[in-house]
Amino acid sequence: MITKQSILLKIQIITLISFVLVKFIARPYVLKEFTSKPLTVFVLSYPNFCEALLGVLILSLLLLLLDHKIKANMHNQFIYFIACFLTAAYTILQEFKVHNLGGANVYDINDVIFSIIGVIFGYCLLCIIKPKTVS
Repeated sequence: MITKQSILLKIQIITLISFVLVKFIARPYVLKEFTSKPLTVFVLSYPNFCEALLGVLILSLLLLLLDHKIKANMHNQFIYFIACFLTAAYTILQEFKVHNLGGANVYDINDVIFSIIGVIFGYCLLCIIKPKTVS
């Protein structure tokens, strides 16, 4: 039986693989061989989308597990919101150099936009798949 958590795990694995492929294989090739601005923006900012999406999915699953362990019985939508809020705060504050926990970043508005899109996409996935605490 396929569980909702296993679906989210598969999405995380696919996202991680696409992150590696874009960042370490496609990005160097595109930056060297192409002059297309949209393609350049994509390969430079797509890792921010992946970081945000993975953050939302991982945090939501951890918060669901924590909710189950401490028997807080929080509403799942509230957990999804908290995961999105924390991920957005981390990724966007990193772009504005409030912290450097993810490494040395160069500010780029496209990175901020891709991070926001990743958080929104993650929230939409959670609302569609609806993972919940185990009863």
